[in-house]
Amino acid sequence: MSESSIPYRISPQPDFAPQYERILAATGCRTCLQLAQVLDVKPAAVSDVKRRKAIPTHWLWRLLRKENINPDWIRSGIGDCRLRR
Repeated sequence: MSESSIPYRISPQPDFAPQYERILAATGCRTCLQLAQVLDVKPAAVSDVKRRKAIPTHWLWRLLRKENINPDWIRSGIGDCRLRR
């Protein structure tokens, strides 16, 4: 696992909950531990993100690379969940 926590400079996102739910839905994860495994981070990093209510940008890139999940869809809910290859 390559990450212990997210930077403190990330501000809470008012639309955090729907973004987090879209990540869970797209990855099929039901727990913080499962999401941590998909993202290759420590479970504490997922808990930290939930506490801070902010999805780090590097998670979006990681989900794009590993799962082909559309970062714009995560942020807005608009468009396709997965990008075409």
